[in-house]
Amino acid sequence: MNAYYHAQLPPEERQLYERSLKDYRDFMSAQGTAHLEGYQEGELVGIEKGKQMGLEEGKRATARRLLAKGMEAELVAELVGLSIDEVQSLV
Repeated sequence: MNAYYHAQLPPEERQLYERSLKDYRDFMSAQGTAHLEGYQEGELVGIEKGKQMGLEEGKRATARRLLAKGMEAELVAELVGLSIDEVQSLV
């Protein structure tokens, strides 16, 4: 609605229009905030998941190196924190 038309509205209609406009702006602001909060939460979850994946890959890489040096799978599993099955699957 242009400013000229808005100025021509009777006071009651202008008040309804302004309230409707305020409600719309409040809604859009809340939507934007919710979107941003959801994005930030997802980013934190993704970072945490990435850290866990990196730690697990590091354990497997260490286990591979220990196995390559001739260490027994049971000892590697104990030292690295993997199950014996996981270590044996790396051989």
